[in-house]
Amino acid sequence: MGLRQGCPLSATLFGLFIDGLHHYLETVVPGAGVQIQHLRLRELVYADDICLMASSPGQLQALIDALASYCATLHLEISVPKTKVMIVANVSTVLVAFTCNGNPVEQVTSFRYLGLHFHQSGAISHVIQPIKAKAGGSWATVQRRHSLLQCGKAINLHLRLLHAILVPVMQYGCEVWGMHSPRVAIANGARSGLQHLYDHYLRTICDLRPSTPRKMMLAELGLLPLQVFWWRQALQFWNSLAALLAGSFYHTVCLDNLTDAFQGGACNMASSLASCLQSVGFDMPRVCDVVPLLDVDGVVESLTVTLQATGDSASFCPRQAPTQGVVSCTYEQWFRPYSARRRYCQLPVSGRRMQRFLQFRLGCHGLPVATGRLAGPGHVDRAQRVCSCCHSGAVGDERHLVFECVALAPLRVRYASLFTNDTNTMRSFFAQRDHLGVFHYVMDCLDLMHI
Repeated sequence: MGLRQGCPLSATLFGLFIDGLHHYLETVVPGAGVQIQHLRLRELVYADDICLMASSPGQLQALIDALASYCATLHLEISVPKTKVMIVANVSTVLVAFTCNGNPVEQVTSFRYLGLHFHQSGAISHVIQPIKAKAGGSWATVQRRHSLLQCGKAINLHLRLLHAILVPVMQYGCEVWGMHSPRVAIANGARSGLQHLYDHYLRTICDLRPSTPRKMMLAELGLLPLQVFWWRQALQFWNSLAALLAGSFYHTVCLDNLTDAFQGGACNMASSLASCLQSVGFDMPRVCDVVPLLDVDGVVESLTVTLQATGDSASFCPRQAPTQGVVSCTYEQWFRPYSARRRYCQLPVSGRRMQRFLQFRLGCHGLPVATGRLAGPGHVDRAQRVCSCCHSGAVGDERHLVFECVALAPLRVRYASLFTNDTNTMRSFFAQRDHLGVFHYVMDCLDLMHI
């Protein structure tokens, strides 16, 4: 007898069969497992994925034999080809022969459990790299499906798809790796790789140059760095463990983690949390008898402010700003939105026209001030990047297009309602309520200038 594949009853029946495994291992091999304070951990079980844990090769072999015996009693079969042994150590270890039902079990340096790749060194980079590859594959599938629909490339739609499909992939398991790292530099590099991939897709959607600063792009699109999401989920996970009853398994694991970090100097999850919190001005209580609750909202807000800091770019006038950082300065002074609620990227306009508009706001356009700053033979001194439409000798920058170029004066008459005493600065002009009118005015200017 059996069940059809996918039958919802299969999980319940398997649960009934496997339910007695914990008591069986506790009875047959009571000394095996990993000691965590007053508890001994022998197995982690999720559905039909079983992870046996031991502190010595002999203990692990005894656990494998006990599992095989238990399964044989219930007429269950262990898939030996899918069974692996991984020895967690900081140094290379000698291969030890393990068997299951008389068949050799392969020893590996990394193993995937519940979708995450764990490495014997404990390095977080081995967890993140497969996530990056999966994220790339997921987005490629979305792009193929979208192309089959043969519909227009709407920027807002692509951004929503990105966040509905790609971002969850990039956050998978971040409770484990989002803040934790025994090797900070390597882990930060791996996490940065995910953020760079995310940035690449955003730039591709908006057709921006690779050099477009991340802070500008995220501010324009109303988005936050992935690190903010990783930290929030990791901190919420920690608080969920802290809220468990004292003496429960996971609560005890946290206490043991705190003890190892603050009394033993171990580089583990607790020490990583403490280091991350300190970097944004928060102190984690150095206690080992209670799992402290953390101020998730406060920490995340402080991290967000740190990541969005503009430095000195907001202290210069764009027309007198140093060459280094002039693009960021221009955006901060002239374009950064006052409100996070209303974004130009949400306007119901064609994808290509929105791309051109975003390029204008983010310094990736074809005005002389931008084309002249490009490195190489095309580089032109700033004073010589003059407007080619009005022949006034003025530098052809964004403000010149909006307010000053006499060749565009007829357009200003047509869009006279946009020009008032309250909108006589670049930032106030783009912050006015008539976003669609501003959009069409700028696009008409760019069309007239053939940009």
